[in-house]
Amino acid sequence: MPYRGVIFDLGGVVCGSPLHAIAAFEQEHGVPAGFVNHVVVSTAPSGAWSRLERGELDLATFFPAFEADCLAAGRSIDARAMMGRVTEAATPRPVMIEAIRRLRAKGFRVAALTNNWKTDAAATSALQTHFDVVVESAKEGLRKPDPRIYRLACERLGVTPEEAVFLDDIGLNLKSARALGMTTIKVADPDDALAELEEILGFELRGGGGPVQRVTYRTTDGIVLVGEAHGDPTAPSVVMLHGGGQTRYAWGAAGPRTATIRSRRSCAIWASSRASSTIRRRWWGRRSAGSRRS
Repeated sequence: MPYRGVIFDLGGVVCGSPLHAIAAFEQEHGVPAGFVNHVVVSTAPSGAWSRLERGELDLATFFPAFEADCLAAGRSIDARAMMGRVTEAATPRPVMIEAIRRLRAKGFRVAALTNNWKTDAAATSALQTHFDVVVESAKEGLRKPDPRIYRLACERLGVTPEEAVFLDDIGLNLKSARALGMTTIKVADPDDALAELEEILGFELRGGGGPVQRVTYRTTDGIVLVGEAHGDPTAPSVVMLHGGGQTRYAWGAAGPRTATIRSRRSCAIWASSRASSTIRRRWWGRRSAGSRRS
């Protein structure tokens, strides 16, 4: 079944990550890493955080309630200060906004599905024009990972779960979506997530547009290079480097050279210090005369 809709979480996907903001808060205040998330998950669905996201509490009543939840779990925190950090992190990511624009230009229906709270309304409203549909937990009285809120988002978007791709930064939220038949992408790095979405849909959401072609090469020391070759030679060059349990991107600005690969599609070639000679022999040899540039 072809895809007709893409559904984005907001915080941690379209905007900066509240999880990162909370992690920074924990580190600065000597709170064990992951403590806040433990409280959020372990007190659901009746805890203060869950009630905030269902619109049952406003922030003024949430602060003492969540502090009580944390104290019961063994730590005292300043909930007001923590939520201030979360608000500061909620800056839209230009690469995601551009991807959403391209999706809609291609005829895809695009929704935001967010767990938020009542005083988040202004921030959500500012993003509303980028989406066909916005579903907010605080307005619906439902929150992810409740399956009902995913069904609601699909109904309003006019697609079935099987016709939708869902992006979120929290595994539990993705698990519920997958159980309904949605294709899911976990967002840790925005560019990694968009590369995965490009592969699923078959067209580019970053750079200059055009089809995406991948060329894979495994070095003798276990590093896997995945070159993304774009139909538009002016597209930002990018190579994913897999190794040591990590994936990272090396952009054209980082100083790679360009090699011509298959039908004039261009791809950046970036070499780690551990594998530079192997990669250069393999990739530089593929370039056509005159294709190399600084």
